[in-house]
Amino acid sequence: MRAAITLTLCFFCTLLIGQQKYSSKSNKAIKEYENALRFLQAENKKDALLCANKSIEKDPVFIEAYSLRANIYADSGEFARAISDFEIALKINPELFPPDHLNLGRLYFKTQQYDKAKQVLEKYIVTFKPSDKFKSQSEKIIKSCDFAKEAVKHPVPFNAINMGSSINSEFKDYNPFISVDGETFILTRTIPDDRSLIKMQEDFFISYKEGKGWTKAVNMGQPINSEINEGAMTLSPDGRTMVFTICEVYGNYGEGRQGLGSCDLFVSQRIGENRWSKPRNLGPKINTNRFDSQPCISSDGKSIYFSSARPGGQGESDLWVININDQGFGNPENLGPRLNTSGKEDGVFIHPDNQTLYFASDGQVGMGGRDLFMSKRNADGTWGDPQNLGYPINTSDDERTLFIDAKGDLAYFASDREGGLGDLDIYYFKLPESAKPKPVTYMKGLVYDEKTRKPLGAAFQLIDLQTGKQVVESYSDAKDGSFLVCLPTGKNYALKVSCEGGYLFYSENFELTDPKKGEDAFRKDVPLKKIAVGEKVILKNVFFATDSYELKPESKTELDNLVAFLNTNATLKIELGGHTDNQGAKAHNKTLSQNRANTVRDYLIKNGINAERLSAKGYADDVPVDTNENDKGRANNRRTEFMVVQ
Repeated sequence: MRAAITLTLCFFCTLLIGQQKYSSKSNKAIKEYENALRFLQAENKKDALLCANKSIEKDPVFIEAYSLRANIYADSGEFARAISDFEIALKINPELFPPDHLNLGRLYFKTQQYDKAKQVLEKYIVTFKPSDKFKSQSEKIIKSCDFAKEAVKHPVPFNAINMGSSINSEFKDYNPFISVDGETFILTRTIPDDRSLIKMQEDFFISYKEGKGWTKAVNMGQPINSEINEGAMTLSPDGRTMVFTICEVYGNYGEGRQGLGSCDLFVSQRIGENRWSKPRNLGPKINTNRFDSQPCISSDGKSIYFSSARPGGQGESDLWVININDQGFGNPENLGPRLNTSGKEDGVFIHPDNQTLYFASDGQVGMGGRDLFMSKRNADGTWGDPQNLGYPINTSDDERTLFIDAKGDLAYFASDREGGLGDLDIYYFKLPESAKPKPVTYMKGLVYDEKTRKPLGAAFQLIDLQTGKQVVESYSDAKDGSFLVCLPTGKNYALKVSCEGGYLFYSENFELTDPKKGEDAFRKDVPLKKIAVGEKVILKNVFFATDSYELKPESKTELDNLVAFLNTNATLKIELGGHTDNQGAKAHNKTLSQNRANTVRDYLIKNGINAERLSAKGYADDVPVDTNENDKGRANNRRTEFMVVQ
């Protein structure tokens, strides 16, 4: 279905009712024309068109009637007829209403007549010297003509595949979202509902991975869904926090829900496997009395990106971000004029790599209507120039939202293209290389007490070993111990899992500098040990140079964690153990392992830990934890660990 187009004429017609001078001298033609204006004011396009036709029949050179009819045709998506009427009006008198040149140029562009559009608009700028607003619009279309001509000559690979009847229905299905682990699919669907004030309303539907396909999507039900509109949701990477949009209907936000504007952002927390808390408004820091919608949570859980029509933006709606700290929300920040324009920006999606932003815009240079764009984060944290995703991903119609899977291979979007199952269907396609983000993998599993098997609510910290900065902070579910941690590839990470209540922490290392290593997910259960004499923890993120006891800089993160642990447990005494594989002379390995244990002990003492609480021992290869018959086993045996001794 071809989308309608908004022209500069849209409310121009209302200004002409009752004016004393028209281009027509026929009273009958003028009467029909003014009737058409009144019908159009009442949003009755059918009768407005009938009256416009009668007006033109009575005066075939009535310019205003042609312009009015062209506006109706354009708004109805009948672009060829609209173009014909504008051409006639401008041929009769090109100076009566100069913005019709802009209207015609926009329609030429909309119908891929790029040379004609440029010719009309360049002449319009030179001849009529339009206002800054109309001049800016004309110049943007001229640039878009140049872009579109080249884009059509060099199309990007694009093959849209319908998601099928498990996901799509006879109704509108849109705003797809897939969890980081690829196991859960949530979409928005507009359905008939007798409870709804307008008899149609938006609800969330959920589906789960089943083999190579998906289970039949079912309504998520209460308390997420209600009798009014819920849509455009996002999940935190761990799958435990949902932020979504609720739009009021006749002042109603649903039972027990308080709103601040036309659309607000709400949050709900997952409880156990599939229960959700009652949604609550995110409050005045993020919501205003305007439109606030389409949220997306970053992979580190520290930011929410969203679209808003709040004051202080660049245009009709802008992209914003609000950061989350220990005290709650910071102040919303506009993403700036590089991404935002005088038009509409929305459909924002921050990929789990936390470096690649996708969004829709009708204000950037593009193919027409709303196009989809990508921007990469610069080293200084700012966003780079937006990159149009190209033709035929973008067309002269509106492309509104895009979801990219964690690996960065597949993109999901909604379309009403021919061959679908309903009004809007969800499709997917392979993302061109030029539009791909960095791939992301994940670790998932359960945290539990090693002896009792009781599920534990534990804290996860993922730290970039090179910079020492925390990349992700998350928690396992206190009800069932489940967790899901996002792991961006391209770096090496230290993972620390800790739990209050007298538990030792757990240490893990992820070497993901080679993107290929991130292709497979990490599934790992984490048994935590109670603090007790004899219990050990392998410090997997303590590193030494080969055949040396000099600590590598990336060991600091792990050792600082150990300092913090010993400060929290101030009476604890530990032994630091150095271990090697069986390669080389025994005496040499004994000395090397002792020196490595001593080095770690020295670091702890320098950072405030009482020396009397620390002992150090080199074990060489006497206490292996793996085989010494292969490289992997020997690497596991080369380790530093600590043991509780008192």
